[in-house]
Amino acid sequence: MTAPALLAAWLASAPAVAKTSVHPGSVPLAGGPVVLGVALPTRSLDKKRAVELVRQTFTSATPEVALKWSEVQPRPYLHQLDRADAWVDTARDQALRVRGHTLVWHGALPRWLPDDPDLLRAAMIQHVSTMVGRYAGRVAEWDVVNEPLAEDGGLHDDLLNDRLGVQWMADAFYTARQADPDALLFLNETDITRGGPKQDGAVDLVTRLLHEGVPIDGVGLQLHVDADHPVSRTEMEVALQRFADLGLKVAFTELDVRTEAGFADTDTLDALHRVVVQDATAACARQPACTGATVWGLTDADSWLRLRMSGEQRPTLFDSRGAPKPALYGARAGTAGQPVAMQSTELAASGARVATGGSAAQVGRGGQSWMVVRHRDETWAGPGLRVTEGWADGTAYRVALAAGAWQASEAAAAHVQLTARVEPRRGPVTWHTLAVVTPGAEGAVDVAASFALPVHARDVEAVTFYLEGPGSDVVLAAADWSVRPVVPVDGP
Repeated sequence: MTAPALLAAWLASAPAVAKTSVHPGSVPLAGGPVVLGVALPTRSLDKKRAVELVRQTFTSATPEVALKWSEVQPRPYLHQLDRADAWVDTARDQALRVRGHTLVWHGALPRWLPDDPDLLRAAMIQHVSTMVGRYAGRVAEWDVVNEPLAEDGGLHDDLLNDRLGVQWMADAFYTARQADPDALLFLNETDITRGGPKQDGAVDLVTRLLHEGVPIDGVGLQLHVDADHPVSRTEMEVALQRFADLGLKVAFTELDVRTEAGFADTDTLDALHRVVVQDATAACARQPACTGATVWGLTDADSWLRLRMSGEQRPTLFDSRGAPKPALYGARAGTAGQPVAMQSTELAASGARVATGGSAAQVGRGGQSWMVVRHRDETWAGPGLRVTEGWADGTAYRVALAAGAWQASEAAAAHVQLTARVEPRRGPVTWHTLAVVTPGAEGAVDVAASFALPVHARDVEAVTFYLEGPGSDVVLAAADWSVRPVVPVDGP
């Protein structure tokens, strides 16, 4: 028998896909309330110091690599599960709740997968059935489908999407539910915490699958955050709510903070990191549908970013020596539901309200005094706040405002961006996206975003925060600007 014939015969043994009637979210959460988890390399739990840090800090664990398809089935016909078994057993021996990552991802497909659609589908079903069935009762939660979308919100250009379309995702979820009816099944995606076409595409995709009866229990929102463009608290809360409104559970599944260019000093980066982590964990704690937040990597020395990014990377809760960083205390405060606290000093009080283009006017609306900018000559033109003094190193700031967008006296259903323009005394001006939000039915939305200086405070001429987009014909407005230093969390 030829090799293709052998492959076809083996794949023919894949179980039939049975459609179930389990309602999304109806399976009880195995771990109870919100948990703090960590993603770990294959051998991390073999190290005594790593085990101590994990046991002291986390209640959930995710394997970074051990369960990926390319790792467990590098050749057809047989799954090689010795390392996967050891990882899962060790995690459970430490009383950790296990999240399975990931069943099907275009970035970890075995090289031997066939191009033929029928054989490809059968291979995928066989793999999902084998993995979920083997770890039934031991893995509480699976990332069944990982990163199926492109940045524009359409399907990613890869083998499965090209050959099978959306149907392979439905088959994967049906197969996983059949193999373990008690496991929570997630679709996991990156870059959907920030508003925009990819988040919209994720909502559309999940809605379509749910309408077809596909047993999806939740959506995992990866949270790989760039320090230069931190995701705002507002965006986190809105994103969680959009998917929760579909009847789904939600989770932050891959949380870290990265910097490519490097901040002026480590203390400033650590302060921003702490705020982002506390915002994320607190947003999860306040969202009834949120099952937990997982930080991606135990220590800075273990982080995947050390191999992928330039400059010093400090993305995790522990430094390279295993010492706790400020973000750890932010995580503990956040999982307890404590929001970030601000100092009484307000930099906005010394700032000047400005318009970065177009014609500006002060307008009273809803009991607030708005700076309204019309006739904008560029998409980036809009209302802003210019702050020239009060900045400090080693500090993160909370930028808050009411943002509005109107078009022809009607609410404009479009994304509005909050940007920071940093003007140093020497060197080039830099721009930093702090939030992308969509005004509601009334054309306005409250925004709370994080910011930290990328240069030393003594080198700052001014920082201008301003609204921009979506088009020059849209009227933009801002009210109630506030820029305050964040109160540090110094300990547990």
